[in-house]
Amino acid sequence: MIILLVPLPVSKLNSICRYRIVNSRLAVLLGLAFISACGVPPSESSRPQLQKTAREVISEALSSPSATTIHLDCPRVTDQDLLLLTNNEHITSILIDGNGITEKGLSPLTSMEHLIQLRIRTRLTD
Repeated sequence: MIILLVPLPVSKLNSICRYRIVNSRLAVLLGLAFISACGVPPSESSRPQLQKTAREVISEALSSPSATTIHLDCPRVTDQDLLLLTNNEHITSILIDGNGITEKGLSPLTSMEHLIQLRIRTRLTD
């Protein structure tokens, strides 16, 4: 795409030159493309999403009775986060991919009678 600008004198007395775009159709198309792109907010999917904390993920799952699986893919999962799951009756599967829990932190999960699957991808500390 090439746009050529050609100086055209306005009058003999006036030394100011004005420019004319040689291909006016191209200029109109470029202008319309620019105007149509301006003011359009980015879609929700193009905005960066902040990663939720383990506490937020657990709280969301506990507030939804239809949720049966919790996947904690958070950089920091703590023993305090897992305390929220004590005596839960509708969660059947917990997947933990994070650091920060200890063996003692897993004790609240023993009260979950309906827990079928527990997958932990982390190093447990004492």
